[in-house]
Amino acid sequence: MNTPRLESAEVRGFQLVLPRAELERLPQVAAGEGLQLAVSLQGARLSVTVVGGTPQLQFRVGRDGRATLEQVDLRGDERGRLLLEVLAPLAVRHGGDLHVQLGWNGPGQPAELRVQAGKTDYPGLLSAADEPVDRPLTAEEREVQLLLERAAAEWARYQQLKQKGR
Repeated sequence: MNTPRLESAEVRGFQLVLPRAELERLPQVAAGEGLQLAVSLQGARLSVTVVGGTPQLQFRVGRDGRATLEQVDLRGDERGRLLLEVLAPLAVRHGGDLHVQLGWNGPGQPAELRVQAGKTDYPGLLSAADEPVDRPLTAEEREVQLLLERAAAEWARYQQLKQKGR
């Protein structure tokens, strides 16, 4: 039996805000599922990209450490993994909204994925609703978050000094 292939995914709407630290953990979590993700931060923009592909999510990171989804690009997400294993579960866990019209290569696959205020009836996403929303960070995760924030601040300071030196 052939694996269903996602031929089109038209994003009709989304709203998602979550802790930046959760996005930074995505590569380790996804690696356990065999999905390679890269997370990069440039200024206040954080991108989550499938390694070796074009599908990506872009977030704006606020001073409060919360990341707001601003752009969704699902081109090349052939098996729908970024959508179904990353974005949709995040929307469910964090009470977000997501509406995507799907076009699969064969019959029997849902034509629409809709998450409203974290609730969905899409097959396979219901279990994600049982996970805790915004669980407290462990001491190690808090330490890593502080180190990343310091590194980002130092990088910004370095960039400012570099500009002055020109």
